[in-house]
Amino acid sequence: MEVIICPVAERVGQIAAAKVAQIANQAGSTAGLMSAGKRYEDAIAGVIEGPVTAMCPGSVLQMHQFATVVIDEAAACHLKLADYYRQVYANLPDWQRLELS
Repeated sequence: MEVIICPVAERVGQIAAAKVAQIANQAGSTAGLMSAGKRYEDAIAGVIEGPVTAMCPGSVLQMHQFATVVIDEAAACHLKLADYYRQVYANLPDWQRLELS
């Protein structure tokens, strides 16, 4: 699962749409989730870093080969590995990255 933390909350939807289109062109099959706002922080943490369980149905995205989660900084505040996700995205090849700001 790829995690993209977008510093500009207003761009989350645009980034998610662009990323899904990019993956569809390469792989043909996508799964995506986007979220903005602090009210979803616990659910997002469960989807990304929690165990795969029926208590958090979105956690099944962890099993999808081409899943991408696009969230803003507020939604990422409970992620234990947020800095890791930022670093991984920053070190992707240019052709895989999108302009986040």
